[in-house]
Amino acid sequence: SNLLNQVSETTTLKIIILPPWYKSKQGYLLYAGIILLTLTLFFVIHKRKIKKEQSLLELKFLKEQEKLVAEKTIENDKKIIKLKNLALKNELKLKSKQLANTAMALVKKNEALLSLKEELLINKSSFENYFSFKKLLKKVDNSIGHKDEWEVFEYNFNQVHEEFFKKLKDEFPKLTHKDLKMCAYIKMNLSTKEIAPLMNISLRGVETHRYRLKKKLELENDASLTSYLVNFSS
Repeated sequence: SNLLNQVSETTTLKIIILPPWYKSKQGYLLYAGIILLTLTLFFVIHKRKIKKEQSLLELKFLKEQEKLVAEKTIENDKKIIKLKNLALKNELKLKSKQLANTAMALVKKNEALLSLKEELLINKSSFENYFSFKKLLKKVDNSIGHKDEWEVFEYNFNQVHEEFFKKLKDEFPKLTHKDLKMCAYIKMNLSTKEIAPLMNISLRGVETHRYRLKKKLELENDASLTSYLVNFSS
């Protein structure tokens, strides 16, 4: 009974239950670190994506600018070429007009000289000195077929019909200087009446020369000499 009366000593055992690691401070720090790392990666990736898109946009913009510049350059080049062609066309037109005026001036001058020559021949008997008459007649003939006038005409002709004589001589080497002059006048579409005073020959002489020239150029009888020469080396 003494034992029963004794108060038994009670031993208290204090048990502290720690929260799991994922709920601990370390866990929360880990979560925060992961979140921070994820956000950082997302930011970096997003920034790179934006930079890449920006680079692509800049590249696209540059290409569009280059394309616009190229198109503008091509357009300007076309305009320049068009203006140059127009200028050349106008220049050729002016030279053609000058050539035609030169030819007609020569026709009128030679017609006047031929008329003078005819008057001299009609009034031959009125000359007391035969040698003076012959000398005067020779001067008229020389003025009709003046070499310098032909050289000026030939120069103007070559300005309009470039390399016409060269190609003609290369293809038909047997053509004479007189033949080439006849070809030039025919190419200008001058009539027989206009060619006669330029060549200092009669209308029949022009027709005869045209016939012989046609043979030298190896043209058929029914072929047009004028059409052939007008279109030659065009």
